[in-house]
Amino acid sequence: MLTENCTKARVPIGSCMAVLAWTPLSAQDVFSLQFRGPESLAGEEGMIVRGSFPVMLTHFGTGPGAQAWSFGVTSTATVVGATTAGTAADVVEKGGLRRGGFEKTETIDPAENGGRSGAVSAVVLSFMDPVRLTNSSTVIAEIDVDFPLPSGSGSASVSFENGLRGSGLPVKIAVTQEGQTKAPVLVSRDVELLGAPPDSDCCAMPLSIGFSTRVLRGRSPFEGVEGVGPLCHAGDGIVDHAVPGGPLKVFLNVVSDLDGKSGGVLGWSFSVTIEGGGDMLSATTAGTAADRKENGGLFFGGFNKTQLADPARNGGRKGAITACVLSLVEETALPLRGTESILAFEVSGPEGATSRLSAAHPLRGGQPIPGVLNVGGDSRLPCNVKEAGLRIRHLSSAPFLRGDANEDLRLDIADPVWIVGSLYHDGPPAPCPDAGDSNDDGIVDASDVVYLIDYLFRAGDAPSSPFPECGLDATEDEIVCPGGLSC
Repeated sequence: MLTENCTKARVPIGSCMAVLAWTPLSAQDVFSLQFRGPESLAGEEGMIVRGSFPVMLTHFGTGPGAQAWSFGVTSTATVVGATTAGTAADVVEKGGLRRGGFEKTETIDPAENGGRSGAVSAVVLSFMDPVRLTNSSTVIAEIDVDFPLPSGSGSASVSFENGLRGSGLPVKIAVTQEGQTKAPVLVSRDVELLGAPPDSDCCAMPLSIGFSTRVLRGRSPFEGVEGVGPLCHAGDGIVDHAVPGGPLKVFLNVVSDLDGKSGGVLGWSFSVTIEGGGDMLSATTAGTAADRKENGGLFFGGFNKTQLADPARNGGRKGAITACVLSLVEETALPLRGTESILAFEVSGPEGATSRLSAAHPLRGGQPIPGVLNVGGDSRLPCNVKEAGLRIRHLSSAPFLRGDANEDLRLDIADPVWIVGSLYHDGPPAPCPDAGDSNDDGIVDASDVVYLIDYLFRAGDAPSSPFPECGLDATEDEIVCPGGLSC
């Protein structure tokens, strides 16, 4: 077999024999082929969602690593792409291990394969050099599959199959170790598909999401979520961001109304995209329900991966991805009923621009991250995952109500008390400093307390505009509203 391989490669037999000199093999060596990639995909019913599945070649044992391999892949959905680019099977110049050798990876023609959709791949790392994979799990290819989403839930699979035909002969699944053929263990991948009907009424549904400009913990369902709307799609929210005040902080929230039969939300994965003129500067779970227990969150010994998405890997889309399991050692879940922030991010943009946030489009970190919640071990689709969103207007200043220091959209005794607390008793500052500047002199101090007391109880002058309705500040000074407030 070795001589035949050398001859086909047009390599001198002596050189090839020296390079591919066999070493003792371990009788216990086992190879396996398996997939990584999404276990569930979600979106609107009828939508086509693409999942990417890295093919992993794993070596169990102490013998030399794989020199070559071939395999076929098929799916109950539609295989639309196959590549070795960026994997160990890529050429050395591009970060792979292949030195010359041979590589052929392609999708197959269903007409030549009994109607089956799929792909085949065959790789020899080198005919001249002693190149082998390490004795571990290595990505050797990536397969793209398009899944049509059903109404409700469904499933599909991606699996390995012998005898699929590409442009050559039918491809046998095999791994070559020191010139000997090994039959690998094959592990398929099942994918849960979740399709939501369009225009659902989400108000009484058990799971939804929404955006807010304040962290929400222990709230009733949808309380604090922007733009809930008549069907509770939470897609009608509009907030203003005062650019001079720095980035606007926005939160993604899970809205639960569960009966407890399956428990609460144990974990989730979401992608949040930003479109328009703005940009997402950071993403974190700090300060949310997904923060660590010692910081006031629920996370304890679980898994959390939260990061900004790379536009280069997402067709230019910008945003953040998060995947979290609250605990792997105990049954930790979000409250059965309520609204809980799970992700915080900072957004900015130039004055005059508008941005929109949504969770409808999976972004790729390692793999595409769909919007899915885990309840009792089962993947559940938020009712409004397609519609939920938030529009942000990037302004020179945000609208506010002058004198409304505690930002509850009314003027009363609580507002001067709030200012006194922030100035002299280590209380929180006014959410909008400009609102605390009751006399509009460009600073927040004791004179603003006196001004409000006079207006409220001594028939003094009313605050200047914007008052008694929300509006923008016509006075140029050094204090502004950060945006995202009740106005």
